[in-house]
Amino acid sequence: MQGDILFFISAALGGFLGAFFRELILPLMPFYISWFPVLLINILGSFTIDIIYGFEKRLHPRMKDFCAVGFRGGFSTFSHFTYQTFDLLKNGYFITALLNVLFSVCPQNLYQDFRMFLRLTSRVLLSAFAQDQPKVLSVEEPSYE
Repeated sequence: MQGDILFFISAALGGFLGAFFRELILPLMPFYISWFPVLLINILGSFTIDIIYGFEKRLHPRMKDFCAVGFRGGFSTFSHFTYQTFDLLKNGYFITALLNVLFSVCPQNLYQDFRMFLRLTSRVLLSAFAQDQPKVLSVEEPSYE
């Protein structure tokens, strides 16, 4: 039970700070396209998860909850993205709403797929060139005795 309370407190404090910094940064982004700053925030939030999990083994579990669940969840905002998309649809900007969805969802998924491809490829290459593996393609010289 104590672990659940610590998780809740860590995630709540991180969420508060993430939302605070998001709302602090959004007005500083002077773009003429109203939905573009939220798109940038969400893409930045999706890339921060890699930074957090890059230090995963060095972080205390509560700090990981604070950063990954709380701060990142509060900083990147699916609710703001959804509200903007429905507002664009309501006002008749169908193509813009579609672009908002495509640019918000596709780059993040493509990036994650690319990372998974790199991880799998590196594992295959490392296992193929490992020194303790027997050489499968070795060719013995013929003996002329």
